[in-house]
Amino acid sequence: MNHGYFLLIIYYSSTIIFFGLFNNIYYIHGQTCKTSYQKLKVADIKTSKVDYPTGDKKFSVLEAFPSPFDAVEEVDPFLICHEWGTSKKIMGMRAIDPGKPKEKQKKHVGWHPHRGFDIVSYVKEGRGSHADSMGNVAIVRSGGIQWMRTASGIEHAEGGGNPKNANKHGFQLWINLPSHLKMSKPAYGTIQPEKIPEMVSPDSVRTRYIAGWNSAAFLDRVGDFTIIDVEMPSNTKHKLHIPPHLLDTILVYSYRGSAGTVNLKKLKPHSIARLIVDSSKKNNKDDVHNKEEEEGIGNGANCTNYNMDQSAIIELKSYNSDFGVIVFAGKRINEKIAWRGPIVMNTWGEINLAYKELRNGNFLKERVNYNYRNV
Repeated sequence: MNHGYFLLIIYYSSTIIFFGLFNNIYYIHGQTCKTSYQKLKVADIKTSKVDYPTGDKKFSVLEAFPSPFDAVEEVDPFLICHEWGTSKKIMGMRAIDPGKPKEKQKKHVGWHPHRGFDIVSYVKEGRGSHADSMGNVAIVRSGGIQWMRTASGIEHAEGGGNPKNANKHGFQLWINLPSHLKMSKPAYGTIQPEKIPEMVSPDSVRTRYIAGWNSAAFLDRVGDFTIIDVEMPSNTKHKLHIPPHLLDTILVYSYRGSAGTVNLKKLKPHSIARLIVDSSKKNNKDDVHNKEEEEGIGNGANCTNYNMDQSAIIELKSYNSDFGVIVFAGKRINEKIAWRGPIVMNTWGEINLAYKELRNGNFLKERVNYNYRNV
């Protein structure tokens, strides 16, 4: 069985782009584009830490980053990875939707503000509930996501959309915004599970593109980062290709399984590996990019602007248990980070201004003109 196989179809304008990676060859609009790739190695592995994001000791999460790292700049452009609940679903298959609660519930996390970054709430099991100051009210089913650009400022409440005894598991992920977007207009979207781009290999490895590159969330940031969920049944292998423009920061967090390997290194449960390009290893010389195959595609799609030449490969392997990982890859923003609570800016002057505006009641630059909390 070819464990390294996958086929991903992306619709771009009127052009169909096939990314079928067989032995480091991919296909665009019927045209073969050969590619070489860069080697990755595991630089270090850290263990997640328990955190209480609301201050309530009854609500704990596992923080994969930034707390295990010496500085948040080490995971740039990412800010936070919080895992809540426990994974119980069958790996490689979609979780069963628990349905609506019988009674109206309060939001698990009450109204609170944010400014200066993007948020992804990935609800793997159970349901997610959301309301915000832009008037958005939504429920996401198991396997779906809620994305939110906090930008110039937004207030929201979340959680509380599950029936009693439903299993709950998921992630809240923060991605920093560059300075020119920090005071842009806030935005929100819900992507239900069937709308998330995904692929399933012949041995039932399910790969889902959650946000950024190749995904349906934050389409204006496909050149900045990607977040990918890989679910592997026991005793399987998988190769995940990361595009060459997203190799500054590569992180792999294990959320399921007694142990698996990432590029031959053992990754224990709830640990995070940081990968870097291995400059001591030469690229694969057997697959050289063929420029003659770049012509005649049309609609702007060709081997040059969609190529995976010089991409990197993350090699994953499960053993006698299932293995689940979230992969983060991105381009560093390389700007100063000033961060206090729910506000992430570039300077402490901007942080102080944000808190002054919160006290004075003029924090929100965009909002609906009715009582959005009355939902």
